[in-house]
Amino acid sequence: MSAVRDYLKTQHLFTMKAFLSPEENPSQKVWFHFDEEGKVTGHSFEPADKEWDGTGPKPVITPMGRYEGEAKLSENWAEFIKMAEEEEQKQRG
Repeated sequence: MSAVRDYLKTQHLFTMKAFLSPEENPSQKVWFHFDEEGKVTGHSFEPADKEWDGTGPKPVITPMGRYEGEAKLSENWAEFIKMAEEEEQKQRG
């Protein structure tokens, strides 16, 4: 299991919604921050044009997830986790 997936599975409902946008949000990206052992220590929402400054472990940067209403929340959340995990594999190997 990936570090990003492990981290996202600990998030509560109100936090989950922050990762999902009512429509595609190209102006923001989710940054997952890591410690030296490769564990996710937190996340932040950053402007899409921001670049990693090279300090500390390189974050995994993903697009925002989709939010299509309460009825699809768990489906949208599952899709976001899968996409974030795929991005982690691409970016961290």
